Amino acid sequence: MLPKSPMNPKLTSLSLILLFYACTTQNSRLDQDEARNEVNTPEQKVVHYYKHTKKGRKIHVKELQIEGMPLVEIQIIPSGYPNNHPVEIGAVDPIDHIELADLDRNGEDELYIFTRETGIEKKGNFYVFAPLKGEKFVQIEMEFLDPKEFLKGGKLEGYLGHDQFVLEKDRVIRTYPIFEFNDTIVKATDAHRKVIYKIKNHQIKMMDSYR
Repeated sequence: MLPKSPMNPKLTSLSLILLFYACTTQNSRLDQDEARNEVNTPEQKVVHYYKHTKKGRKIHVKELQIEGMPLVEIQIIPSGYPNNHPVEIGAVDPIDHIELADLDRNGEDELYIFTRETGIEKKGNFYVFAPLKGEKFVQIEMEFLDPKEFLKGGKLEGYLGHDQFVLEKDRVIRTYPIFEFNDTIVKATDAHRKVIYKIKNHQIKMMDSYR
């Protein structure tokens, strides 16, 4: 049997140093990768709105915003109703403001969520939610909009965003500046148009418009 070679203490120290350096470098790279992944993760932000109806019911609205994304997700969480099942809508423009009103005069407040796009035209929209027969919270759908309404003579003639909304008596009133279009230019005018919406048979209907 051959005798064992004595271990060189200098080589042992060097090996330990190299091993420690390799482990430290690997851990450092892992930390950098994890930090990079965290930086690249889209930042999420939740905005909360709280409303109380005339009957003392509570409505909690949550808006989920993701950095760099123009659209948001909205969750409506009712409280105090016979059925408090949440309602969700996704891929909509960010919330501009929220109001409660009983425009259909049935004794229960509806929830009006007004949104506005982030683009140059700042086009507005609105969504209505109400308890169905005083129980389950549901979205009241907008009637089908004929694209011809945007043409000359239509109820939305000259529409190009920059609209404002108000609730008045039994209606939602949308006001917007009228634009003129031709083949080469888009021109803003000094005139404004008002569009009237009402809730009829659990549906939002565009009733009339005038200058």
